[in-house]
Amino acid sequence: MTKEIEAPLSQLALAWLLAQKDYIVPIPGSRNPGRVAQNTAAANLVLTADDLARITEIAPECGIGGRLN
Repeated sequence: MTKEIEAPLSQLALAWLLAQKDYIVPIPGSRNPGRVAQNTAAANLVLTADDLARITEIAPECGIGGRLN
């Protein structure tokens, strides 16, 4: 059984980006203080190797565009 990550998709996407390379720094924009807090909390979301493999299984081309290579 796959564990479910309790996080909004935008937070999961930021955590995934942070897990890719040390030099990748996402800079999300927001006008809403709640969203800024949510985006910041992505840095505390720990993705395991299994989590990252599952995300790759679901979105093998890094989502639409496949820009991360």
